[in-house]
Amino acid sequence: MDFKEIQKYSNNKYILDRFSYNDLVTNEYIEEIFFALYNIHIELIDKPVSLLGYCCPCCNYKVYRKMEIFDICPVCMWENTNTGEDQYSAPNRSTLKEYRQEFLNNQKLEPNNLKYIQYELGSI
Repeated sequence: MDFKEIQKYSNNKYILDRFSYNDLVTNEYIEEIFFALYNIHIELIDKPVSLLGYCCPCCNYKVYRKMEIFDICPVCMWENTNTGEDQYSAPNRSTLKEYRQEFLNNQKLEPNNLKYIQYELGSI
């Protein structure tokens, strides 16, 4: 299904809110939600998985359109303070390295996080 074909479902507010063209959301997430709503299997063919966007320095999920100071990651809740790995971040109450380790140790993959693309740490 072309992304444009989804427009015929535009009377559904959920579709309008969730499926606006978003280069940070995975195709698989859109396909799964579409199936859950309409019981129709689709495969998006005109929306490439984009390399645009920026990864959270903590969890490495691609969640930002631009890297801004004080943005909070919706996946791990790290507030970007532009601090180094071993530099203490007051808003996060730890260093980036400590916060990342805590996130990895306690990570629970919430359904909402499945829509973001995650890269291996250090791969970008």
